[in-house]
Amino acid sequence: MQKILKLMITNFKEGTCSHDLREITTMCERNCEVLVCAKHDDGLELLEHKAYTVKRFRLNPQNKRGMVNKAKRLLSYVRQCEIEAKRFMPDVISAHDLVALVIAEHLKRRLKNGCRILYDSHELTSKSKGVKNNNIIGLLTIIFERLYINKADAVMVVSESIALYNEKKYNLKERPTVVRNIPHTQKLTGKRNLFREYLGIGEDKKILLYQGFITEGRGIEKIIDALNYLGDEYVLVIMGDGDKEKYKTYASRKNVVQKVLFHDAVPYATLIDYTSSADLGIALIKNFCLSYYYCLPNKIFEYIQAGLPVLCSDFPDMTSIVKGYGIGDTTDPENSEQIANMVEYMFSKPNYQEYINNMKKAQRELCWEEESKKLIELYDKLLKTSY
Repeated sequence: MQKILKLMITNFKEGTCSHDLREITTMCERNCEVLVCAKHDDGLELLEHKAYTVKRFRLNPQNKRGMVNKAKRLLSYVRQCEIEAKRFMPDVISAHDLVALVIAEHLKRRLKNGCRILYDSHELTSKSKGVKNNNIIGLLTIIFERLYINKADAVMVVSESIALYNEKKYNLKERPTVVRNIPHTQKLTGKRNLFREYLGIGEDKKILLYQGFITEGRGIEKIIDALNYLGDEYVLVIMGDGDKEKYKTYASRKNVVQKVLFHDAVPYATLIDYTSSADLGIALIKNFCLSYYYCLPNKIFEYIQAGLPVLCSDFPDMTSIVKGYGIGDTTDPENSEQIANMVEYMFSKPNYQEYINNMKKAQRELCWEEESKKLIELYDKLLKTSY
């Protein structure tokens, strides 16, 4: 049995790492043994045995701020990873981000077993929001990524634009493999009305849905602003965890509190029943940085599997999906009046029915059953060339 070591300097909590979980589960189904090395947080098990194994490390000193303490915690993670790696002797080390990539290269040198390294980057690291706001970190990120990305045996990213950017930026020999964050095919027996039932929404209302983590950068304020340009037949449901109070206050300040309703996050197994209860899925990511501009959020694919037409930001990778399949439209995420105009346009006849008619092809092709083929092909190549 071939072995994969996944390095994640996060807590690997189910519900917050769906992409990684799909990748890991797929490789377990390919008869690989997978070990995930993560960090421990309160309320989580130190050791979990499922189809894969998760080992979470206590990183000391805990809960102390400052760069020195962060460095100590990172060294603690590296030391514990090294112990586990020597026991496990992986054929492939999958690095979840740039820091994990540096650690993976260190482990490869220490193991001396010919293992391969996969840089599994979920964002455009050198142009991410955190890097953009700090010139020193930005410079160091570019230097380290340039140095280590070419040491990786393969690079995997989540959108075509990120693949093209990294290929040109770092003069890579091969374009990174694109494996998008796409859910499995969902079996939907029919449109549900859970939001109408639980939130008291009338049958005469059109439900706009934002689902996902409730935080800045997701365009929630602009969607709320857009309600002032829309008639009373439109309501917005915000479903997820996060800072609900902030947006309740914002809606009140904008005098649309009666049009904005909130619902807690739901288990993934029942998500499609709730998502399908809406009429239009919203994904208005803000252009905070190039990583956001090139993003391809999984909520778009969740909307598609639920049969919802999609309104998203007019960014290249989102546009290629939504307009390419004809299942929605795009708009400027910073212009609330334009957002409102596009909502009305999408609900007008025959536009809305046309989106619905185009949905089956998108649902059939944009699913993990199809997307995972690229992941399997990449790992097969890495595993054949290890040792």
